[in-house]
Parts: sequence; structure tokens; C-alpha cells
Amino acid sequence: MEELVTTQQEEETRERALNLFRYYTGTNDVGGFTKAYVGHFPSRSAFGEQLLRETHNAEERLARLPEWLQGYLRIDGEAVATDFERSGFYRILELPNEGAFVFDRQAIDDIARRLP
Repeated sequence: MEELVTTQQEEETRERALNLFRYYTGTNDVGGFTKAYVGHFPSRSAFGEQLLRETHNAEERLARLPEWLQGYLRIDGEAVATDFERSGFYRILELPNEGAFVFDRQAIDDIARRLP
């Protein structure tokens, strides 16, 4: 039963992401959506934290520091996500009470170039 609910929630989230993609790009290109859609996250900050974990092994690097120093360090996930977005890697659409929908900026730009 839990798996069925999760699948239904995932489908609803993906449908919401597709609608945002359509609104943002002005196209109904489902193939383009599939290429561009990175995922849904509880917040911009959560996406930034996961991005660091996956790409730069941040937690492992922090664990190598002396224990007394680790307590002073925090990853600013929101700043990470904002920097990656400003650098042109991602487009993050964050909606109140719905979380952050993340798209690959290059894929969106490719779609925009193909529009008349």
C-alpha cells in the first residue's frame, strides 16, 4: 500500500513538474521535459545539499576535519543551489508549499533555440 501511495505522489509531482515546464518553456515537448527534468526537492536548500553530496563528497571531506572544527561548519545548501543556478547549470522553480522543481538549464536553452 505504501509503495502505491508513493508512486501516486511521484506521478502527481511529475505531472506538476511537466505543467511548470510547459508554462516556463511555452512548449508541450514531453521529450524535452524528460531531458530537462532533474527532480523535485523539498526546497532549494535540500537540492543544494544533495548536489554537494553527489558531486563533491562534501560530507566525507568534512568528516576528515578535526571533530572540534566540524561543529562550526555547515553547508549552505541554498547558496550552493543559487550559485549553480546563476552559473547556468540549473533552473530552479520553487513554489510555496510545493518545494523546488529543478531543470537542466542547457536542455531548456536547447528547447528555446528550436522554438520559432
